Formats: sequence, C-alpha cells, structure tokens
Amino acid sequence: KKMLFKISYSIKEELIHVTQTQFAGGDEKWYGMKLIGRWHEPSSTGFMVVETDDYQAVMKYCQQWNRTCHLEVTPVGTDADAAATLSETLQP
Repeated sequence: KKMLFKISYSIKEELIHVTQTQFAGGDEKWYGMKLIGRWHEPSSTGFMVVETDDYQAVMKYCQQWNRTCHLEVTPVGTDADAAATLSETLQP
C-alpha cells in the first residue's frame, strides 16, 4: 500500500549557499517516490509530502540532503485514512 510521508527540512545555517546551489542544480533523485507538494518558508525551512510504498526510497532520498539539512520524516494520512481507521477502532 502506498503511504504518505511528510519530510520537514531545515537548512544548516553555514551551508545555506551550498544547499541552494544543490537544489537549483535540479539533480535531486526521487527513487520512485511521487512528490505531492513542497512548501518553502522564508527562514530556510520547509516541508514536502511524498507518496511511496518503499521505505528505503525515503531513506535514500534523505541521504542526499543529510550533509546540508536537518531532516525529520513523519508518516501522515489523509482524512479518508483517519476516518477508515476510526470506523474500525471505535466500533463497540
């Protein structure tokens, strides 16, 4: 089953220029993940949501940014996912 992951990033202050250059170069590898969306904040932080059924793809993706960014990965779900889980677990 495909899952959604929120990947939050914070660029290491001393590596902002290096990170921006890497990002602008367009050499980002996605390892089969689908980018749902990415949002950038003015403070060199932001987050993206990706979809994949391959946890290792998430790890590989993060490896390319670990040197220049602090990353936090959180599995997330949609309203439909939450409602389905609640309907199963809240039954008497």
